[in-house]
Amino acid sequence: MLFETVNTLDKTVNTLDKTVNTLDKTVNTLDKTVNTLDKTVNTLDKTEGHTWARQKDTLDKTEGHTGQDRKTQCVRQKDALGKTKRHTE
Repeated sequence: MLFETVNTLDKTVNTLDKTVNTLDKTVNTLDKTVNTLDKTVNTLDKTEGHTWARQKDTLDKTEGHTGQDRKTQCVRQKDALGKTKRHTE
């Protein structure tokens, strides 16, 4: 009887050891998942900032470029009006 009890307890201990090992592996997997998610969040944060900066640069350049074009067009129109005025006088 005592021998059977000891065998049963040994089997129980082995089962508990396997369960603990499985839980350790699960915790390690979850740690890796959390690390991967942290890296993904950091990458997204950097990308979002970079994208915003690039969009702002593009808008700034476009505004400046459009402004230069408008100024050039205004000067050309004034020149054209002046020449036309002189020709008609």
